Amino acid sequence: MIEQSEIDELKAYTDIVAIAENYGTKLDQSGRSFVGCCLFHSERTASMHVYPDQASYYCFGCGASGDVINMIQEKQQVEFIDAVRILANETGYTPKGLTDTDGKELEAKEPPPKPEPRVKPDGRDKWMPILPVPEKLLNAQLELLKYKNYKTGVTYEPSKRWPYSSAKGELLGYDVRYDYYAALAEISIGDVVAIAGTDIEGEVTKTAGPTVTLENGEIYPVENCRGKAKKVITWTVCQHKDTGEIKWHHRRFIAPAPLYGLDRLEANPDDTVIIAEGCKDADAANEIDGHVGVTWCGGAQSINNYDSNNWRPLNGRNVIIWPDADQPGIDATWHLVEHLRQAGAASIRIVNTSDLPKGWGLADDIP
Repeated sequence: MIEQSEIDELKAYTDIVAIAENYGTKLDQSGRSFVGCCLFHSERTASMHVYPDQASYYCFGCGASGDVINMIQEKQQVEFIDAVRILANETGYTPKGLTDTDGKELEAKEPPPKPEPRVKPDGRDKWMPILPVPEKLLNAQLELLKYKNYKTGVTYEPSKRWPYSSAKGELLGYDVRYDYYAALAEISIGDVVAIAGTDIEGEVTKTAGPTVTLENGEIYPVENCRGKAKKVITWTVCQHKDTGEIKWHHRRFIAPAPLYGLDRLEANPDDTVIIAEGCKDADAANEIDGHVGVTWCGGAQSINNYDSNNWRPLNGRNVIIWPDADQPGIDATWHLVEHLRQAGAASIRIVNTSDLPKGWGLADDIP
């Protein structure tokens, strides 16, 4: 019997990128993964991502996934133990407990040096996302995804979540929204505030020096006022590099991150695509007849993390960009235009939101 630690060590001697390319696909690096046409279904637009950090792969088109041993099993149509033998022969590392076809344990040889890493070690975070979400963790409840800010000691309660899915509908992760109150740098008449340490909240009707008056007529110190705020955090199922622990963790997708709405794109191949800023706006776009709404993860500040590889699912599609009415929305629009062209979008149109109130988004009421 081969211990899991020996299988892990075997994978550490493996260059999964080279193995995938030996099976006939060309891979291009994008962030910490390599992207190419899938080995397991016919496609013109590359949707398979190979992750050398984990010696694993995932196809956003057909859902094929697994580690390098699974890849060998599927491509050569062999059992697990045969795939291990093939990989041991390929790498030169013989796991303890591996037997030949007659059941005799193979003698371990002096292993060669491990291959040079395809990507530099990721020192940002030891929690690495797993795609798709393992079945045993599919039923995570919204109330479990609480977020604690360790700098302030405040725990935020989730108010809404949006699921990211593969083209086949497999769960990949969530964007979760948290509504809370935070200290205000400036308070104006009309702001809705809460009074710290109480259940009192209301609209500001008057400001006078160090105090404010609420609509109930009560006067409170400015320093006790908290304004409405929101935060959207991406949650994925991650595995800890050192301990192997697997759990839901507030960690964004590793590049190239999936789009929100991949399943809708697959289900509506002839619809015009609307790219909005944020999941709420993408859902609103999806309600327009003949259109399918999508977005990217992280909002305008994260658009630079997305390049043409991320937008390849829009190859051959007619696209409308519907930006928020602010400078970040404008900047994101021109970034999108560049990479949509590279990804092969059939047409690109832009909605002019310059005459709308600052920050207006597609899901907001039209003024």
